[in-house]
Amino acid sequence: MFAAQENTVAALFNDSIPCWILIKPERQALEDDSRQVFEGHQDSVTSSVFSPDASLIASVSEDCTIRIWRVSDGKCLHKLIGHKDAIFSVAFFPKGDILVSGCQDKSVRLWSVEDGRCLRRLRGHNSAVNQVVASPDGQFVTFCSSLDKGDGSGKIWIWSIPERECLHEWQGHWGTVHSVDFSSDSELVTFGTADGLIYVWRVKDGVCIYTLEGHEEPVHSAVFAPDLSYLASSSADGTVRIWNFAEEQCQQVFDCQTWTTTISVSPDSKQISAASSDNVIQIWNVEQTRCEYELIGHTSYVNSTVFSPDAKLLVSGSHDFTVRVWPANAPPKKQKLDDKPRGLGAIIVSPDHSIIASAELAGSIKLWDFRGGGMIREMRAAGCDFLHVDEFQFSPDGKRLLVLGYSSGSVGWLWSVDDGECIHDFTEHEWTANHATFLRDSKTVIIGCDDYVIRRWNIEDGFMDELIGHESAISVVSVSKNPEMLACGDYGGIVRLWDPLDGTVLHKLHGPEGETTTAVFYQGGELLAISYSDNTIRIWNTKTGICAKMLTSTEDIGSVSFAPDLAFLVSTHSDDTVRIWRIEDETCLHAQKFPRIGSCDIEFNGSGSQLVFDAGQLLIKGLSAADSTIELVNTGLALSKDSSASILLVD
Repeated sequence: MFAAQENTVAALFNDSIPCWILIKPERQALEDDSRQVFEGHQDSVTSSVFSPDASLIASVSEDCTIRIWRVSDGKCLHKLIGHKDAIFSVAFFPKGDILVSGCQDKSVRLWSVEDGRCLRRLRGHNSAVNQVVASPDGQFVTFCSSLDKGDGSGKIWIWSIPERECLHEWQGHWGTVHSVDFSSDSELVTFGTADGLIYVWRVKDGVCIYTLEGHEEPVHSAVFAPDLSYLASSSADGTVRIWNFAEEQCQQVFDCQTWTTTISVSPDSKQISAASSDNVIQIWNVEQTRCEYELIGHTSYVNSTVFSPDAKLLVSGSHDFTVRVWPANAPPKKQKLDDKPRGLGAIIVSPDHSIIASAELAGSIKLWDFRGGGMIREMRAAGCDFLHVDEFQFSPDGKRLLVLGYSSGSVGWLWSVDDGECIHDFTEHEWTANHATFLRDSKTVIIGCDDYVIRRWNIEDGFMDELIGHESAISVVSVSKNPEMLACGDYGGIVRLWDPLDGTVLHKLHGPEGETTTAVFYQGGELLAISYSDNTIRIWNTKTGICAKMLTSTEDIGSVSFAPDLAFLVSTHSDDTVRIWRIEDETCLHAQKFPRIGSCDIEFNGSGSQLVFDAGQLLIKGLSAADSTIELVNTGLALSKDSSASILLVD
């Protein structure tokens, strides 16, 4: 937890710290049982699958892209662009020549595997797509949706590919539907719902023939065994269940002891892989009802896991931005079940260092007393059983807490710190809040949205107006401190500088075509560093609107920070590299890899002598010289940005 550095932090929090704050220093060099690691995505990998001949892997991500990889050498053959929001699912057609993808932008697209062209869009639905599957005979595509706003219903669609029309549309008060699957004979479809039920429907006439009851929490995954001897399901209740679906009876229950995100069944129906929120993949023996071994290597929660058609390999996608390929048959050399990182999503300290806020993957927001270490209160939105946090910040006066993220769709809330009441639920709007931040007055929130609009919301009187001008969805929102200036970037490479008070555009900064990924002001606001999807960082003069410097890298950029003296800039990258740049001559002085740092926000501390990130600090030596070195120190102990407090992650 955060505590003043002179305090004995571990002793102070020993009896009150929650079990999920667990990142052991010795696990910095984490065991890795994977055979291959495919890197390139700029955000969480939500789904990954093998082609029918197991020669290719397709992966999709919250970075809005689809990538096709060659298994033999890990080369990325195609990067498919077209979706405008996070993509949650991808599947091959049985011949391996076509991909189908489902996205948060409410679209389903068919793609050519050979050249990456978008072949067709399936139209007629208006909900975000959580999972999409092609039938084994190649005749149908089925997909399921997030919760429709207002009516509490979830939906399933089945499309006939030859006839180019929707064959069935099933709707019920199920809440969000997370997964859908075809039987191996293409005659049945199963799906699990937020109310803990599993349904089996007949494709030819659209009739529900079986309903399976037993899970106590929302069902995240439901899949048929290839030999149709059973149906398997996973749930937020921490169990995997094996069903005789024809008899509507649960035959076996696997206690996974963690929140299970998704499952898959091996081609011979003898094993089940279960991906979990504690970064591990469990391999279960169905007949013996036991976990045979675990696959360790991912550094954040695992979103997908699928066996290869030949049963030799397993592929997984994770929130650590990577796709990993594992041997499916050989267990790792040793297993440790007691020292894995738990479900902590984010942790921050209030501006006055009186309160700590933590966000758990299980969906709760907790406030902790900075001095005493006890929990003040817990806050949770109704129906939120999982939460991936994208924005997590206190207002400058510390009275409000802003949370944006993903939980069966994009979510966002503004909470009152004093009483724990939800002031506002952003999911009530037709638009989605991609990014948001407070202005200095603590009563105004700037919201960058998916409908190309920036909204200014006065919390006290509820008035919300719009700043219009962007031609694509907002990808970045940043505010300078003094003078106050607003930078908003979009997916078209344009950043507009606004006066946040009167709403006038000060400058329009034209970057390269593609996504604006980060925007960071220097302390005084006179310079703005912007990173783009072409792997460049451009430094702009905010008074003139002119690009003064350009730093070019070879890897996707995660975060950027100015040094206090303005002579240097630090960046993190998708290959887990930290780069330190000398701004004057646009030179990279130092590049060094550190485990898991590619997905972390990193900043210089107040003195410029250290780099602060989520789970540690990097000590910089000889920064002014070309032979500067970076030394990793105090793993598991990270400084706050002003170096006045530290966070200790303990057992």
